[in-house]
Amino acid sequence: MGGTNWSPDGNYLIANSGGGIYKLVLKPDGMVEPQRLAVPANFQCNNDKAISPDGKKIAFSATVPPHKGSQVFLADADGSNVKLVAPESPSYFHGWSPDNKTLAFVAQRNGSGQFDIYSMPAEGAQRSSSRPIFTMTTARTIRQTTSGSTSTPIDPARKRSGVSPSMALVPTMRRPRWL
Repeated sequence: MGGTNWSPDGNYLIANSGGGIYKLVLKPDGMVEPQRLAVPANFQCNNDKAISPDGKKIAFSATVPPHKGSQVFLADADGSNVKLVAPESPSYFHGWSPDNKTLAFVAQRNGSGQFDIYSMPAEGAQRSSSRPIFTMTTARTIRQTTSGSTSTPIDPARKRSGVSPSMALVPTMRRPRWL
């Protein structure tokens, strides 16, 4: 089992093993009861997954043959009703907004060779609705225009997208070695 995440209520964990996602119910005696989620068996799920803050949905990354790269999916918390939300690859899920309305993921687009951070609406997400919220161009701009201060926004347009100069502390976004 790997890539373990707590449920929002703290009553169980989710983890992956052998391409599947499992709910690990924590019993009063300290034992764990694994329950495979209803994500189809042909999905090769990776470590990128999380239950929504309200506990109703799960977002995750997986490769589904014959596709050769990771994509982002949304399903009910039990793994049923899977919906592809980021069809371009590679795309790796990274998190939920606290209000359950937005998904964040990293992706390579347009042959750039770099990973940028994207966001999209969780419900009704469509290919055209994802947009980069942090790019390596933004990181370079922030690094070049900050003088040690991380409290003053550099670019008001980027601030509205959720980027602050403190993100300049992210050195470079390259594909992690384990992917």
